[in-house]
Amino acid sequence: MAKIKVRDNRGQARKKAKLAAYGKMRRVPKVGAHKLISAAPVFVGRAVPKQHLQPPPARKPHNLYANDAMNHVLLLGEGDFGFAASLATLWGDCSRLVATALQSEADVLSRAGAEDNLETIRACGGTVLFGVDVSRLHNGHDAGRKKGFDRVVFNFPLVSGGRPRDPPALTAANQLLLREVFHNASTGSLLAEGGELHITVPRGQPYDGWSLP
Repeated sequence: MAKIKVRDNRGQARKKAKLAAYGKMRRVPKVGAHKLISAAPVFVGRAVPKQHLQPPPARKPHNLYANDAMNHVLLLGEGDFGFAASLATLWGDCSRLVATALQSEADVLSRAGAEDNLETIRACGGTVLFGVDVSRLHNGHDAGRKKGFDRVVFNFPLVSGGRPRDPPALTAANQLLLREVFHNASTGSLLAEGGELHITVPRGQPYDGWSLP
């Protein structure tokens, strides 16, 4: 005689009822797989906890210099002064900020957006200097501060004058530029006691060929 099994589903029904009372489950498709993810809980017949009423705090964009408004900051090799203007806008008061460019003021103003950036920096109390050669900047006095700076920032260093046809010559020129900046920061009074030199070098050409550590 064949055996007949009777499955009692009452326990499963009770589990499903509890699940419906405290939350729902939904399946979210993902590439290559489906994973079971719990949805937002549904509260039935009782007060909603306060933590579920408050939205999560908005994430603020990260800025390495967001908390440096009280430090004396020197920016080297600015182009259109967009980075300096962003710091001025972020801090509000940028009286301790000195932003420099190798080019003359007329050359800088020929760039799109530069005039507005300069106005922003000056309106927030910042200082703007033109014709500053970073390879000859040995002390803080040359940039307007005898005691040196807490942060010296050089973003995307690149020898001016266009790209020569000889890539090894471009590499050698930029390596020399960085060696001079490192030397000036380590031997002169460009940095205050405990100050830091920050150099931003992106990936890709021509930077990859500079053999930087």
